[in-house]
Amino acid sequence: MKKKLKLQSIILLTGFMLISCLPAIGQIDVDYSENKKNDFNATNKKEPISSELTVPNLGKKKQGSVHEMITIKRLSKRVLLVRSGDMDMVAAIKTKKGIVIVDSGFSPTLTAKYRKIIEKIFGRSDIKFVINTHFDSDHVNGNQVFKGAEIIAHQNALEWKEEGDNVKVDIKTWVKSTRERIKRRKFLIKTLKNDSSLLYSRLRDWIYTREKVCDDFETIYKLALPSLTFTDKLTLDMGDLKIDLFYFGPGFHTDNDILVSIPEENIVFTGDILNPRYQYIPVNSKSDIEPWIDCLNKIIKSNREIKSVVAYHVGVLPGRALYEFHNSLKNMRDEQQQKKSAVDSLRSMISEFGIQKAAKIFENQYLINKNKEYFIWEGDLISFAREFQEKKQYNEAIIILKMCEKIFPNSVSVFNRLAYTFKKAGKKKLAIEAYKKALCLNPGGFYVDYIRQLESRE
Repeated sequence: MKKKLKLQSIILLTGFMLISCLPAIGQIDVDYSENKKNDFNATNKKEPISSELTVPNLGKKKQGSVHEMITIKRLSKRVLLVRSGDMDMVAAIKTKKGIVIVDSGFSPTLTAKYRKIIEKIFGRSDIKFVINTHFDSDHVNGNQVFKGAEIIAHQNALEWKEEGDNVKVDIKTWVKSTRERIKRRKFLIKTLKNDSSLLYSRLRDWIYTREKVCDDFETIYKLALPSLTFTDKLTLDMGDLKIDLFYFGPGFHTDNDILVSIPEENIVFTGDILNPRYQYIPVNSKSDIEPWIDCLNKIIKSNREIKSVVAYHVGVLPGRALYEFHNSLKNMRDEQQQKKSAVDSLRSMISEFGIQKAAKIFENQYLINKNKEYFIWEGDLISFAREFQEKKQYNEAIIILKMCEKIFPNSVSVFNRLAYTFKKAGKKKLAIEAYKKALCLNPGGFYVDYIRQLESRE
């Protein structure tokens, strides 16, 4: 009873925090409001399907289980998105020479259902190609569902898969830890009174999808590797339209990310490259930004106009999201070339004066006096802090992250990383406080779960 009351108090507290933090949330969100009608995240309800597009019977949910949330989105007569909540998605493109799939989903069981829907809506079953935007398991586990289709990925995907394990860890270990999280989050979701909240819907989707994946890993899963790879660019001539595949370059998300462009449809698929909330965390002063800019240059030049961008874990964004990303990367490239890295300067100061004195000098020069000869990037500071974390020098990492907090006070990533570091350092109360701040900035995050775990250990 005490644990239940304690958890309820956490939920109530975080609910009050969300209300008080709403202005901060608005500061960090990218405003694509005019496109909300095309965004999966604009509503938690299923989109109605026109009468001529009846969905096959997918089965009834079990009593008390997390219900299935399959959403169907028509971007055009030829382009269809099928998605379970915001955790899983498969795209389909109808062409003269066959259907092309972009990303095959996390769960083979769910992907098999997506395939039935796609075939029913398109009135055909001739799936010609499956394109994997990169070889993370949530994008490729469903490959096995499309037997007979050519699976396309970047050449590096084959090298990455030499170990033969598409989650890079032992599957049994992954399943065991995931089932433990499912159990915790099932208990957590029962405590949420508002079943229309973002947190409720994300927990529901996460639980449902992960249960399917765990079941699949233990029963039917088989790794299906690419049968066709490329290095820089590949164009598929599908008769009535062309589909261009561009290698994005290494160092941003994986070493095998590709972007998929359909000029005739004014649509670009970005895989996991675009995510407005965490967009520039991967970029640091050592990043080779030029290949990313070059890839986007090619896509923009080959399209008369980009109207829609499909970002796997976000939904459908307006075309300007890609243009803004392109411009931001160019600005960061220019800063690399024309200014000095503040983090490189901080490294030198730490070597000379020690971290405590160096931190004070750094704050005076770059926070108070705003030295314009230097650039400071969030990803740079977080990467630097991670170096200390890897050495188990948690107090040093905390000092770096606290400076990062002052510069980027609306960053979910900073508070998430800070909470993790406090936890590793044995500072539970500070970790909880940091997770609550992260929850303010990202109401759909699972930080309540992390808070509950820390509270239960006290």
